[in-house]
Amino acid sequence: MLSILAGILGSSGFGSLIGWLGGAANRWIDLKNRDKDIAVLQLQQAHELAKLDKDREFMLAEYQQRTQIATIEGESKVESAGYEALAASYGADKATYGIKWVDGIRGVVRPILTLLFFLLSCVVFAIVAQYVWARGVPLSNDQLYELFRYCIYWVLFQASVCVGWWFAMRPGNRPPK
Repeated sequence: MLSILAGILGSSGFGSLIGWLGGAANRWIDLKNRDKDIAVLQLQQAHELAKLDKDREFMLAEYQQRTQIATIEGESKVESAGYEALAASYGADKATYGIKWVDGIRGVVRPILTLLFFLLSCVVFAIVAQYVWARGVPLSNDQLYELFRYCIYWVLFQASVCVGWWFAMRPGNRPPK
């Protein structure tokens, strides 16, 4: 029996079988290692995608902040340009001619124009009121209400323009104490 066993173990068929089993085991180990490599690559890829997502979120937040800053700076520049234009218009109003009576007349023009404009607004309102009430113009209550409302709005608008433009606090000046 020992000779039969030695013959089987020493045969080329048994060697081929052992070689084939060794090759299959080696192939199986290689496939397992490849699966591990693929799993590692998948983890690395997932990590890279997560990093890219975080980078995208960061860039989006940065973009929103920069947009907000640009909007605020743009609004500030527009407002600053408005104040500069207003200051330039007031600066042009400060010119003097060196002739006392011309400068005196120039100094009273704004107040006189404002008073005349206000009086004109009141006269227009009074004429409309007299025309509607005294002459018996057939207007409905809604039409009367709208007419008076427009007159009041017009007077208030004109008064606010005069006060706001001619007598407003100049930019850069401190308010009086």
